[in-house]
Amino acid sequence: MLSRLFNRLNRVWQFALNATRGFFMKLALTFIIFMSYLFLSMTIYAVLRQLMVPQKTHILPVHLYFNPKCLTGEHHQDSVSNFAFNRIPRNEAKSCSYPMAEFFLSSSGDRLLTPGHAYSIAVELEMPESPQNADLGMFMVNLTLYSKTGKVTGSSIRSAVLHYKSSLLHTLSTAFFSFPLVLGLTEEKQTLSVVMFDNFQESHFSDGSTNAIVTIMSHKIQLYSTKLTFDANFTGLSFYLYHWPISMAIIIVSGLFFSISGVTVLLWARKMMDRMNQFRIQQRYLNHRVNTRRHSGGGGGLEPIPEEDEERGQEHIEELSTDGSGGGGAARANDTSDNVSTISSATEIATSDVSDFTDIEDQPHSGTPPPNYRTQGREEEPPVVRHRGERRGDSTS
Repeated sequence: MLSRLFNRLNRVWQFALNATRGFFMKLALTFIIFMSYLFLSMTIYAVLRQLMVPQKTHILPVHLYFNPKCLTGEHHQDSVSNFAFNRIPRNEAKSCSYPMAEFFLSSSGDRLLTPGHAYSIAVELEMPESPQNADLGMFMVNLTLYSKTGKVTGSSIRSAVLHYKSSLLHTLSTAFFSFPLVLGLTEEKQTLSVVMFDNFQESHFSDGSTNAIVTIMSHKIQLYSTKLTFDANFTGLSFYLYHWPISMAIIIVSGLFFSISGVTVLLWARKMMDRMNQFRIQQRYLNHRVNTRRHSGGGGGLEPIPEEDEERGQEHIEELSTDGSGGGGAARANDTSDNVSTISSATEIATSDVSDFTDIEDQPHSGTPPPNYRTQGREEEPPVVRHRGERRGDSTS
C-alpha cells in the first residue's frame, strides 16, 4: 500500500518536475527571442538615425590675417568686384589684401558636410561698438569653398552693417549697464551673423568641400573674433528624428519589433500548414491503398506498392516540397526525411490493421460481425466496408 502510494507520488512529482522544467525552458526561449528581436530593432533604428540625422551644427574658428602695409586699400579700390568673383590671383591677393583666412574644414582634410543634406552656412562677426565701426558703414563678406582638387564647390558674397544706435540710446544703455560693464560681465559689442548660403547641398557623386576662404572686404573694420558655422536644415523624417528623438525611437523600434515578430509568425504558420498538408496527402494515399486491399478480398497482408505508383507518389511529394517561392520551398524540402519516417510508420499500422481482418475477408461481407470476434482483448465490431453506392443496411457478397 505504501509502496503504491510512494510510486504514485513519485510519478506525480516527476510529472510536475518535467512540466515545470518545460515551462521554464519555454519561458527562457521566449525571453531570448524577445530580447534578440528588440536588440535587432534598436540596431536598425540606430543605423537609420545615423544615416538620416548628421551632426546638427559645425562651428569653425576663423583666424584672419592681413598685410598692415596695405591699410589704404588703394590696390583693391578698382578690383573689388573682380575679387568677389575670384579673378585676382591668390598670391597677389595675399600680398596686399583685405582681412582673410584660408583653412581646412576638417582636421583630416576630408569633406565635412554630409552629402544629400542641406546646410545653412553663415559667417559670424563679433564687432565692438566703436566709433570707427559705426562710421564704417556697409562692407562685404566673401566665402569660397574648395575641394581637394582645387575646384570651387561654392562661392557667395554678402553685405553687412553694424546695427544702428543713436547717441541718446547709446548713452542710456551705457548708464543702465554701467555696473555689469565695470565688473566685466558684459561688453559693448555686437554679433553679426551674415548668412552666406541658405540651402547649400553637396552631392554624393561630386567632390566635397574641404577648404574655405573667408574675406572681409574692409581695411578699417575692427573685429573681436570670426566664426564659420554650418547648420543642417532637417526636413521630412530627419526633422522628426532630431526634434522628437524619444517619441520617434519608441514608435520606430516598436514598429520594427512587431514587424519582425509578425513575419516570423507568418513563416512559422506557413511551415506548419505545409506539414499538415503533406501529412493529409500521405494519409489519403495510405487510406486509398488500405481500402483497395480490403475490397480486393485477397490475402492477409498489404500488397506491395507498385513501382509506378510509388514513383508517382514520390514525385507528387517532391512537387509539394518544391512548390512556392523563396524560402517556403526550401523549408518544405527539409522535411523530406520526416515524411519518409511518417509514411513507414503509417504503413506498419495499416498492415497490422489489415492482418486483423484476414479471417473476415475470406468470408462474404454480410454487414454483421462473426461471433466471438476480438481485437486486442476487447470485443469490437469490425468496420463494415461498403462499396460506393451501397446504402446502410445492404449487404455485399
